[in-house]
Amino acid sequence: MQKAHWQDWHVGFISAKIGVDILATQFPLSYLWKCTLYTTWEPCAMCAATIYWANIGRVVFGASNEMLDTLVGEHPENLTMTWDCRTIFQGGKKDIQVIGPVESVIPQIIALSREYWHPDNCLSI
Repeated sequence: MQKAHWQDWHVGFISAKIGVDILATQFPLSYLWKCTLYTTWEPCAMCAATIYWANIGRVVFGASNEMLDTLVGEHPENLTMTWDCRTIFQGGKKDIQVIGPVESVIPQIIALSREYWHPDNCLSI
C-alpha cells in the first residue's frame, strides 16, 4: 500500500514531539542541555522548535533542508520551508550548537532519499 509523503512528515513530527515530551518529564533540563540529537535531514521549523523547548543543547544533521528542497523540487508534497534550523534557534535565547551538514554522509542520504521521492512512489493529494 502506498502512502502520501506528507503523512510521514506529520507522523515523524508527532513521534519526535512525544519522545521529547517524555524526555522532558524524565530528565532535568540541565541534563537535556548536555544531550545531542542526531538526524539524517536538518530539523524542520517544527522539529527545531521542539528541540528548543526540550532544551536539547546540540543537533547534528547529515544533509540540509536546502538540499532536500533541491532534491524534491516542485513536487506537490514538497512543503520544505526555506528557513534553516540555525535561524530558528537564533530567534530564541539559547545557544544551541548546530553541526551540519556532514559532507561525508550527504551522497548516501541523497541516494536513499531520491529513491523515496521518486514520482512513482508518491500519491497525488
